[in-house]
Amino acid sequence: MIGQQYKVKTSLCHRLKTLNVIANRAKLASTKNLTAKS
Repeated sequence: MIGQQYKVKTSLCHRLKTLNVIANRAKLASTKNLTAKS
């Protein structure tokens, strides 16, 4: 039971980290596009 909860928690943390990385990449891409336009 405890092992199952631990797995769920770690998978959620991993998912959040992945989402953060994707969001940061999107931000970087948008800022690069803005600087290229201006």
